[in-house]
Amino acid sequence: RDLPDADGRRPAEPFPVGVPGSPHTELPARDGGSRGGISRSGKAPNSSFFTTWTTADDAITWSVDVKTPGRYEAILWYTCPEADAGATVELACGDATVSGRVGPGWDPPLERDDDRVPRAAEGYSKPFRPLVLGPIDLPAGVGTLVLRATAIPGKSVADVRRRVLVPVRD
Repeated sequence: RDLPDADGRRPAEPFPVGVPGSPHTELPARDGGSRGGISRSGKAPNSSFFTTWTTADDAITWSVDVKTPGRYEAILWYTCPEADAGATVELACGDATVSGRVGPGWDPPLERDDDRVPRAAEGYSKPFRPLVLGPIDLPAGVGTLVLRATAIPGKSVADVRRRVLVPVRD
Protein backbone atom coordinates (compact mmCIF):
# COMPACT_ATOMS: atom_id res chain seq x y z
CA ARG A 1 0.00 0.00 0.00
CA ASP A 2 2.54 2.66 1.09
CA LEU A 3 6.01 2.66 -0.39
CA PRO A 4 9.09 2.65 1.84
CA ASP A 5 10.57 6.05 2.64
CA ALA A 6 14.08 7.13 1.65
CA ASP A 7 15.50 5.20 4.62
CA GLY A 8 13.88 1.98 3.40
CA ARG A 9 11.49 1.97 6.37
CA ARG A 10 7.83 1.15 5.97
CA PRO A 11 5.44 3.80 7.33
CA ALA A 12 4.11 3.22 10.82
CA GLU A 13 0.50 2.20 11.42
CA PRO A 14 -1.83 5.16 10.86
CA PHE A 15 -1.79 7.64 13.73
CA PRO A 16 -5.25 8.27 15.19
CA VAL A 17 -6.22 11.95 14.85
CA GLY A 18 -9.17 13.54 16.63
CA VAL A 19 -9.62 10.93 19.32
CA PRO A 20 -12.41 12.20 21.62
CA GLY A 21 -10.92 13.66 24.79
CA SER A 22 -7.48 14.17 23.27
CA PRO A 23 -6.37 17.80 23.23
CA HIS A 24 -4.06 17.37 20.24
CA THR A 25 -2.24 14.85 18.06
CA GLU A 26 1.55 14.92 17.91
CA LEU A 27 3.10 13.28 14.85
CA PRO A 28 6.84 12.90 15.54
CA ALA A 29 9.48 12.46 12.85
CA ARG A 30 10.08 9.03 14.34
CA ASP A 31 6.81 7.84 12.82
CA GLY A 32 6.93 9.74 9.56
CA GLY A 33 8.34 8.83 6.20
CA SER A 34 10.54 10.75 3.81
CA ARG A 35 10.77 10.87 0.04
CA GLY A 36 13.55 12.25 -2.11
CA GLY A 37 16.77 13.46 -0.52
CA ILE A 38 15.40 13.99 2.99
CA SER A 39 17.21 11.95 5.64
CA ARG A 40 16.97 11.35 9.37
CA SER A 41 19.33 13.04 11.80
CA GLY A 42 20.34 9.71 13.34
CA LYS A 43 19.75 5.97 13.25
CA ALA A 44 17.79 5.88 16.52
CA PRO A 45 14.25 7.05 15.76
CA ASN A 46 13.24 8.23 19.25
CA SER A 47 14.69 11.75 19.03
CA SER A 48 15.45 11.92 15.32
CA PHE A 49 14.34 14.70 13.03
CA PHE A 50 14.18 15.11 9.27
CA THR A 51 17.05 17.01 7.66
CA THR A 52 18.64 17.64 4.24
CA TRP A 53 15.35 18.90 2.78
CA THR A 54 16.55 20.79 -0.29
CA THR A 55 14.18 20.31 -3.25
CA ALA A 56 10.52 20.61 -4.15
CA ASP A 57 10.61 16.90 -5.08
CA ASP A 58 11.28 16.00 -1.41
CA ALA A 59 8.37 15.29 0.96
CA ILE A 60 7.67 14.21 4.53
CA THR A 61 4.64 11.98 5.15
CA TRP A 62 2.60 10.65 8.05
CA SER A 63 -0.09 7.99 7.76
CA VAL A 64 -3.16 9.11 9.75
CA ASP A 65 -6.58 7.78 10.66
CA VAL A 66 -8.87 10.75 11.30
CA LYS A 67 -11.41 9.62 13.92
CA THR A 68 -13.17 12.98 14.21
CA PRO A 69 -13.42 14.92 10.95
CA GLY A 70 -13.12 18.66 11.20
CA ARG A 71 -10.81 21.65 11.36
CA TYR A 72 -7.36 21.26 12.91
CA GLU A 73 -4.68 23.87 13.53
CA ALA A 74 -1.51 22.57 11.85
CA ILE A 75 1.75 23.33 13.66
CA LEU A 76 5.21 22.43 12.38
CA TRP A 77 8.22 22.21 14.74
CA TYR A 78 11.25 23.33 12.73
CA THR A 79 14.74 24.77 12.58
CA CYS A 80 16.12 26.70 9.61
CA PRO A 81 19.25 28.79 9.03
CA GLU A 82 18.49 32.52 8.78
CA ALA A 83 19.90 32.58 5.22
CA ASP A 84 17.38 29.91 4.14
CA ALA A 85 14.27 31.31 5.86
CA GLY A 86 11.29 32.00 3.63
CA ALA A 87 10.53 28.65 2.01
CA THR A 88 6.84 28.08 1.37
CA VAL A 89 5.57 24.72 2.59
CA GLU A 90 2.25 22.99 2.01
CA LEU A 91 0.57 20.35 4.17
CA ALA A 92 -2.01 18.28 2.29
CA CYS A 93 -4.29 15.37 3.07
CA GLY A 94 -6.40 14.45 0.07
CA ASP A 95 -8.02 17.68 -1.15
CA ALA A 96 -7.40 19.54 2.11
CA THR A 97 -4.38 21.85 2.16
CA VAL A 98 -2.79 24.57 4.23
CA SER A 99 0.42 26.43 3.50
CA GLY A 100 2.79 28.82 5.21
CA ARG A 101 6.22 30.37 5.06
CA VAL A 102 9.11 28.99 7.13
CA GLY A 103 10.51 31.72 9.34
CA PRO A 104 11.98 33.36 11.14
CA GLY A 105 15.34 31.67 10.86
CA TRP A 106 16.07 29.54 13.91
CA ASP A 107 19.07 27.21 13.85
CA PRO A 108 20.48 26.35 17.29
CA PRO A 109 23.40 23.92 17.46
CA LEU A 110 23.00 20.23 18.26
CA GLU A 111 23.09 19.48 21.99
CA ARG A 112 26.31 17.49 22.31
CA ASP A 113 27.67 18.57 25.70
CA ASP A 114 25.46 16.44 27.95
CA ASP A 115 27.16 13.11 27.27
CA ARG A 116 29.85 11.53 29.41
CA VAL A 117 30.13 8.53 27.10
CA PRO A 118 30.39 8.85 23.30
CA ARG A 119 27.18 8.00 21.47
CA ALA A 120 27.10 5.01 19.16
CA ALA A 121 23.69 4.67 17.47
CA GLU A 122 21.50 7.33 19.04
CA GLY A 123 21.35 10.81 17.56
CA TYR A 124 21.69 14.29 18.96
CA SER A 125 18.81 16.70 19.37
CA LYS A 126 18.36 20.47 19.36
CA PRO A 127 15.60 22.90 20.31
CA PHE A 128 12.90 23.35 17.66
CA ARG A 129 10.48 26.25 17.18
CA PRO A 130 6.73 25.99 16.41
CA LEU A 131 5.41 27.40 13.14
CA VAL A 132 1.62 27.69 12.92
CA LEU A 133 0.59 26.99 9.34
CA GLY A 134 -3.11 27.52 9.99
CA PRO A 135 -6.27 25.43 9.88
CA ILE A 136 -6.78 22.39 7.69
CA ASP A 137 -10.10 20.55 7.25
CA LEU A 138 -9.51 16.82 7.59
CA PRO A 139 -12.07 14.25 6.44
CA ALA A 140 -12.71 11.07 8.43
CA GLY A 141 -10.75 7.96 7.56
CA VAL A 142 -7.26 6.78 6.71
CA GLY A 143 -5.08 9.08 4.64
CA THR A 144 -1.60 10.47 4.25
CA LEU A 145 -0.47 13.88 5.44
CA VAL A 146 2.13 15.13 2.96
CA LEU A 147 4.43 18.04 3.76
CA ARG A 148 6.25 19.47 0.73
CA ALA A 149 7.89 22.72 -0.29
CA THR A 150 6.38 24.81 -3.08
CA ALA A 151 9.08 27.53 -3.09
CA ILE A 152 12.66 27.36 -1.81
CA PRO A 153 14.51 30.71 -1.93
CA GLY A 154 17.60 29.41 -0.09
CA LYS A 155 19.67 26.22 -0.08
CA SER A 156 17.29 24.25 2.15
CA VAL A 157 13.74 24.25 3.49
CA ALA A 158 13.94 23.26 7.17
CA ASP A 159 14.72 20.50 9.63
CA VAL A 160 11.46 19.01 10.98
CA ARG A 161 10.98 17.39 14.40
CA ARG A 162 7.21 16.96 14.56
CA ARG A 163 3.81 17.96 13.29
CA VAL A 164 1.05 18.80 15.77
CA LEU A 165 -2.66 18.91 14.97
CA VAL A 166 -4.93 20.74 17.42
CA PRO A 167 -8.73 20.58 17.02
CA VAL A 168 -10.23 24.01 16.35
CA ARG A 169 -13.21 24.56 18.59
CA ASP A 170 -16.07 26.66 17.21
